[in-house]
Amino acid sequence: MKSIGFATAALSVLFAEAAIAESLTKCEQTVQYNITAPKPDVPADVRAFSGVWIGDWSNQLCGVLIVEAIQSDGTAQTKYVWGSNPGWGIAKPGVSAWTGKIANGVLKLPPNSRGVFVDYTMKGPASLAGVYRGQTQGTFTKQ
Repeated sequence: MKSIGFATAALSVLFAEAAIAESLTKCEQTVQYNITAPKPDVPADVRAFSGVWIGDWSNQLCGVLIVEAIQSDGTAQTKYVWGSNPGWGIAKPGVSAWTGKIANGVLKLPPNSRGVFVDYTMKGPASLAGVYRGQTQGTFTKQ
C-alpha cells in the first residue's frame, strides 16, 4: 500500500509541474507555447506575471508577451510576439524567445542582438504597461 501512495504522490507532483502545450493565433501568426505554473516558492507578486498578455504598442503594432516559466529568483522565460507594421520598418511578424528578470513589479527584458529592450510594469492583476526601447508605450491585458 505504501508504494501505491508514493506513486500517486509522485505522479501528482509530475503533473502539477508539467507544462501544457497550447497555441495562440494573434499578430498575423499562430504561436506554440508551454506555460509551467510557478512553484510555491515564487513570490505572489512575481508569479502574477505568468501567462499570456495581449496588447499593442501605441495602437499601431500588435504585441503579445507569453511568460512561460518563472524561477524563484525572478528569472522569467518568455516569448515575445509581434505583428507587421511597414511604417515602422517591420515587414513581417515574428516571435522571439527572451529571458528576463522580474523585480519590484517590473519584468525587464534586456537588450537583444538588435538592441531592443522592453520593460513591463504590473498595473493590476490583469494589466501590464509596456515600454519598448525606452520610448514606445504599450498596454497589455492578461488572457
